[in-house]
Amino acid sequence: MDSEKNANPNRNSARGFEVVDEIKEAVDKACGRPVVSCADILAVAARDSVVAVSNNNIITIFYILIYIYFYFILN
Repeated sequence: MDSEKNANPNRNSARGFEVVDEIKEAVDKACGRPVVSCADILAVAARDSVVAVSNNNIITIFYILIYIYFYFILN
């Protein structure tokens, strides 16, 4: 069975799966067992992005970008 990331319709179109996989791995490691799905991570990211943009809160967007930068640079 193919997962969504390996399905033919997504081939060469959907990107960023490695980022989601890294976040999922970090959360599961911190919790000591698998506790979230990739869909959970995408849902949280989408929710937080919509809130940040819909509030026109540039400070929130700035902090999210800093968090992402340091998370991937320092890890």
